[in-house]
Amino acid sequence: MREMPRAACVQRTHCARKLLRFESVTRFQHYIDSLYCNTNHFAAEYVYKRLRFLGNRNLSQLITLAFLALRHCMWSGCYMIFLNEFLIKLMEKDLESMLLQTEF
Repeated sequence: MREMPRAACVQRTHCARKLLRFESVTRFQHYIDSLYCNTNHFAAEYVYKRLRFLGNRNLSQLITLAFLALRHCMWSGCYMIFLNEFLIKLMEKDLESMLLQTEF
């Protein structure tokens, strides 16, 4: 059996630790964090931070997701998945702020 390089082991165990987060999600962002470990790190480091000059967080997120869709996908359904991800996160953030303002 071939031995895995140390970096691959560390990376694999880092993503494996996200299983608990996946099993106990309370927000949509938790799904994203637990499933796309390496992609999230790449997008945050190399794409999202460079879009800071736009001054609009939602626009930066949308452009980052569009970049990832262009980089990873060759079928139109993938673009719809990334668009739905953006819309769900946007709706969840707005809904959370409305619920926090509401008195029960």
